[in-house]
Amino acid sequence: MTRDDINKSSLETVEIDVPDGVAMNAMAHPGSVAYGQIHPYAVREKEAARYIGLTGSTLRKWRMNGGGPRFCRLGGSVVYRMRDLRVFVDSMLEKAK
Repeated sequence: MTRDDINKSSLETVEIDVPDGVAMNAMAHPGSVAYGQIHPYAVREKEAARYIGLTGSTLRKWRMNGGGPRFCRLGGSVVYRMRDLRVFVDSMLEKAK
């Protein structure tokens, strides 16, 4: 499918083959920043901290004390799945009083 095949007057989903473990955002107009942008399945500590608005040192402390979002070790690196970061943030929601 080419950009010319996409209806430019509306958003639509486009199926694209991508490598395993990589999510693809294809819900945008052609030519926009998000069109065809590859999103990582997992990120390292620095990116994870930035994504949820914390510091890397906070994530490290939580890991050592058994708290915070789920993580895994790949080789010598600690990584966080994007899904686990979203689940963690959602679990921290509080109701207004």
